Amino acid sequence: MRSAISKSGDKTSLAEGRLRTDQAHQNRITTGQNGTDFVALHPEYIDSEANGRLMSHQLKTMFGDGLHTLEHFEAAYESLRSSNFLALNKTEVAKQEKAAAKARAEAERSRNVALSEDELYSMDMDELRMRGLGVWNK
Repeated sequence: MRSAISKSGDKTSLAEGRLRTDQAHQNRITTGQNGTDFVALHPEYIDSEANGRLMSHQLKTMFGDGLHTLEHFEAAYESLRSSNFLALNKTEVAKQEKAAAKARAEAERSRNVALSEDELYSMDMDELRMRGLGVWNK
C-alpha cells in the first residue's frame, strides 16, 4: 500500500512540475511580447544588447522572476532613464521634449482663454498684459 501511495504522489509531483515549467515558458513568451510592445511604444529607446541587459536586470530587481507586464517595463524604463543608464536616440528624445513643451504651452494658452469676461475685467492690468503675452505663471 505504501508503494501505491508513493507512486501516486510521484505522478502528482511530476504533473505539478510540468505545469510549473509550462507556466514559466508561457510567462517568458508573454514577457517577450510585452517587451516588443514596449519597444514599439518608445521610439527613443535603442533596442540594443546593452539596453536589453539593463532592462532585464532592472525588471528582475524590481519585480522578481516571472511574468513582466507592460507596466513593469514602463517602471523599469523610467527608473533607468532617470538615472541616465540607458542609451537613447537623442534626436527622438529632443523631438519628444519639444512636443511636450508645445503641449504644455497649449494647455497654458487654453487655460488663459477659459477665463470669463468678468474675470478678465477684474484682473489687474499687469496680469492681463502678461497673460496676453503668454508669460503669466500663476
